[in-house]
Amino acid sequence: MRLSGIPFRVGYGITGGRFLATHSLDYPRHAHQSQVSEILLTRVGVPASDAPRSVRFDYSLAQQEMTLSKFPFLEDRAVKKIVIHTGAGYPSKKWPFEKFRQVINEVLNRELAAVILIGSREEKHANPLEEAANRKTYDLRGESGLEDLPVIVDFSNLYLGNDSGPGHIAAAQGGPVLILFSGVNRSEIWRPVGPGVNLIRHEVPCSPCEMPVCPLKHQDCMNKIELDAVMNQITIMLSEKKGQLHV
Repeated sequence: MRLSGIPFRVGYGITGGRFLATHSLDYPRHAHQSQVSEILLTRVGVPASDAPRSVRFDYSLAQQEMTLSKFPFLEDRAVKKIVIHTGAGYPSKKWPFEKFRQVINEVLNRELAAVILIGSREEKHANPLEEAANRKTYDLRGESGLEDLPVIVDFSNLYLGNDSGPGHIAAAQGGPVLILFSGVNRSEIWRPVGPGVNLIRHEVPCSPCEMPVCPLKHQDCMNKIELDAVMNQITIMLSEKKGQLHV
């Protein structure tokens, strides 16, 4: 911005670039990340929101039809569906896959919902789910793209996952979202934002560590999140109006 000759340059300068701005603000360390950029605009008279907020990912009718044509089972409103993403940007943010496997089997055994798995092809190869192949499980890992995710979430009844990018997208859609939140970051600053978001956390004294891999090797913040706590919340969120579609 400085090299381009822009005369009014506002920034925080927290990474050593303060001298490049004409106006520098103190970084709002206690604000949610959704508000940080918004607060910069207060320097030019644009008021920031009082609370964290999210913006829904809207899509065209053509995009909706394209996603539904690829995954027609989404249109079956008679069957409740839970979207599950087991990945995360850091290993320290991941609940063990074996526990997700237990959740999937419990959901299917109790006939609570059909299961939709999203994620990368690499995740599918690393953590196959052969035992659920002939049941109400749709493994879209490596098959669905980011452009499909808002549609998939809108046509499902619940999203379950770690603190990750897809979790933030799901939260923004406004429906029921259950996030297993690690001790890596402060939840009040980094949690997904949306009207239907619930968090499950296991508090640890070493939080927030902000480390991609648990420096203490035990990763208690995630490993000690209990299956029963997750299943109880899933059951509650799928019941009554909390599990209705948001299309």
